[in-house]
Amino acid sequence: DTIVDVTRATGLVVKDTFCVAPIANSNDLTGNVEFWAVGKNCCRYRSSFDCDGAGIQTETPQAISYYTYGGLFGNATSSDTHFYKLAVEQAKADFGILSSGEVKLVHWTHDVEATKASYLWASVWFYIGHSIWNLLINILMG
Repeated sequence: DTIVDVTRATGLVVKDTFCVAPIANSNDLTGNVEFWAVGKNCCRYRSSFDCDGAGIQTETPQAISYYTYGGLFGNATSSDTHFYKLAVEQAKADFGILSSGEVKLVHWTHDVEATKASYLWASVWFYIGHSIWNLLINILMG
């Protein structure tokens, strides 16, 4: 089974707390870690991770890509991605975690469909808001 290993979670405090926890095979917690669950302001400094759906046990664990290309989903920014990667490096050093490649940051959720729907609606409202703003600017500019 795949789990968010909260015992090896780390929080990096830089105004906000950037939380990371390795996603590992529950039968082999010593293996290489490529995927990391992330969240903001939802953990303590060490061994605590209460972000999104990480604490909810489901029959099939689910994760969705969250911080690819500097962060296009949620409220991620490139600086957020930078701080999450620093937190990952801290966790790797503190807990002796090995990684075989580039770190992949994910949003761990118990309901992928609901999370994707929330992203869709956020995008729709963003588009509508900006369209109205653009229309008003064009009307005022003549």
